[in-house]
Amino acid sequence: MELKIYASDIKEAYRKLKHFLYYDNTNILFRKQIAEFESNKNLDEVFQKLESELDRYVYSRTLSPFFQELMNQIDYWILPKGFLKTEPEEKSAILTNKDFDKKIKINKAFYLVKVPIELHLISVLWVMKVGYILESSIEPAPYGNKLQLKEKGQGVVNGLKLFKPYFREYQKWRDKAISAAKNLIVNEKVDVAIVGMDVKNYFDSVQLDFNDLVYNLNSLHKEKDFNLKNYDILTSLLKEIHLQYYNQHH
Repeated sequence: MELKIYASDIKEAYRKLKHFLYYDNTNILFRKQIAEFESNKNLDEVFQKLESELDRYVYSRTLSPFFQELMNQIDYWILPKGFLKTEPEEKSAILTNKDFDKKIKINKAFYLVKVPIELHLISVLWVMKVGYILESSIEPAPYGNKLQLKEKGQGVVNGLKLFKPYFREYQKWRDKAISAAKNLIVNEKVDVAIVGMDVKNYFDSVQLDFNDLVYNLNSLHKEKDFNLKNYDILTSLLKEIHLQYYNQHH
């Protein structure tokens, strides 16, 4: 039996989404979306509408006109990531931050998903009700995008928090690497090299296999004595969102 998603669950997801965006300085466009969303809509009506549409999806397993319209709005922003360095035609002794080039040439760009806030809420609900279980299975333990979990990992904490602040986790990762290197130098008397690596264009190139995702979720939820099918509708809708974005992007 499917567990019902209530308007109160959706409201909590919205508060977590706002809290996350408030502390993320990179998501200016998402902040603008939130401001326009709150200016143009009655939030309580939005939450009630989303509750009723999720109820309908439980029984129909097809996208209603409401969800189809939201899916059709999925798009993306293209943002600059790197610029070609140009030298001024005439060198000057004056240093200024003003760029006199009429045209700025971009040599790198990245894509940022653009979806209605209602679909962001589906994503947050999925993390709260289903996806959190994945974190305990990831080895070695990651430092980025860590969830704020309850004791023993029994779900996301109540309240505003969803993810741990990224900069704090980054500091832990950096400081532990330096401490380990110092320990080897001082106590083991060996030379150490610290190598930092990054996966180029990871988020633009990664391909998520939802069959593998569902298989892993089922295995983990059985270990935790939790029935994944209780919230199967969220995984199904998340897949629809990803496929729609993939088709737009490619």
